[in-house]
Amino acid sequence: VGGMPEGVPPAALQPEPKLPAPAGWPFGEEFPRTCGTGRFAGGAAFWTDFLYDDHGASGFPVDALIPGLELSRGTYIYPDGPAAHNGADIFRVAIGLTETHTWWRIDWNTLIDASVPIGVFTFDTGPDRADTADWPAGAGVSSAGIDLALLVSGTGAKLIDLATHATTSVEHTVDMAARSFMAQVPRSLFEPTGTWTVRLAAGLSNAAGDGFADVPATHGAKPGQPNVYNVAFRTDEQEPERLNFWADKAQAAALTDGDVSQFSLAVPWDELAERKSTAEPIITGTSTRWYVSSVELGQGVEKMNVLNTKPQFLGRVQPYSVCLPATYAAGRKLPLTLLLHSLALGQNQFAAIDPRLLHQVCDGRNSVVVTPLARGPACWYFDEGELDVWEVWARVTEQIGADPNRSVIAGYSMGGYGTYKLGLAYPEVFSQAVVLAGPPVCGVRLLPDIEIPADPDPDSHCAREGDTLRLLVNARWLPFVIAHGLWDALVPF
Repeated sequence: VGGMPEGVPPAALQPEPKLPAPAGWPFGEEFPRTCGTGRFAGGAAFWTDFLYDDHGASGFPVDALIPGLELSRGTYIYPDGPAAHNGADIFRVAIGLTETHTWWRIDWNTLIDASVPIGVFTFDTGPDRADTADWPAGAGVSSAGIDLALLVSGTGAKLIDLATHATTSVEHTVDMAARSFMAQVPRSLFEPTGTWTVRLAAGLSNAAGDGFADVPATHGAKPGQPNVYNVAFRTDEQEPERLNFWADKAQAAALTDGDVSQFSLAVPWDELAERKSTAEPIITGTSTRWYVSSVELGQGVEKMNVLNTKPQFLGRVQPYSVCLPATYAAGRKLPLTLLLHSLALGQNQFAAIDPRLLHQVCDGRNSVVVTPLARGPACWYFDEGELDVWEVWARVTEQIGADPNRSVIAGYSMGGYGTYKLGLAYPEVFSQAVVLAGPPVCGVRLLPDIEIPADPDPDSHCAREGDTLRLLVNARWLPFVIAHGLWDALVPF
């Protein structure tokens, strides 16, 4: 990565790894980097879904008493095992057209066992059917105008005529390295014409691989609620930022109602045949983007409470939040603000809780504002949590064009600690540091001799290396703005 300031660690200089493409896929990999957006390229439509948004309908909040993860709007959780608390999370979708087939691809965020997820596409192929129809295979949802469906699981794929309920098996591929399911539908079986309205929902597969497994009350569903964990083709505009930590607010509302008609993708087959290309979507204001990390700690999510600094989000693909000011234009380098999240929250904290502050920093400073997930709500910016910050910085510099030589690091509470930790360790890298109610230690120091550690493990880096006092001499090289409340019970002034 070129143009980075002197003194950045090697992690900020490394190129981004490439994700493997599924074997046999005859198109490119032009997926948008912004979640909730799509584009056309080279005969295919490419869509990127939100990450870690697989929470289903708003039912019984069985997970609410497990501290450490931001509350989602949906309440569904997974059974223990290879679902790894993330087993039906749609990452990306692609739809392609060749001379002989239509191609349908689902990339999963987590795919440890191909028997875990199932996806169903539904198609509204024209104006002939206007009524609302139930989805097949026990999905438990409905939408308007659908006449065909394509079920794709680890065991196979089949086209379903919703009027006659006739099914036809079609060619099917599973690529575990790419974490992809693909289906090929011969054009001789059904010729695509005009513009189709396409929808997609995912859940856990039943044992036979031919339908959705039921979601019991113990996993968060109320009686009669759908068996769907994730619905694709929700746009960034449809998922409001306010109190929407995992971009699943509109999804949960629709699944609770049972009608998912509003979430769809228009597929104009003539434009795919012409191999039309559209630009990479860039959203001013707030959005969620993704990148590929240099390390993969496993797959899925490790659920732990906030008194544990180990990573919780393990996969090779990680999300981060970005705010682009209204003046953003490609090729123009704007200042960068790293705004680090606090304990028990994540990359969408500021958009969800304090959008006014976020937009003041974004538009007021005319700055690209970035909040990394940092591998979870409680890593305290150690190890993989710190690596996430540097890798996000590198990707934003490459892909958005922020100026890394005009960078401010800031954060609230635990993010304030991260500002002390990273700012004092790399003072030559930043122009300024802003600490909002941030403790100088990894945890809380109530009095000089009374501390509550962030991680009770005495061998953790937090316990052994968590006091930033040893780095205080470096503050001479970096101007700090430090703000605290006089009666702050957790971070005393």
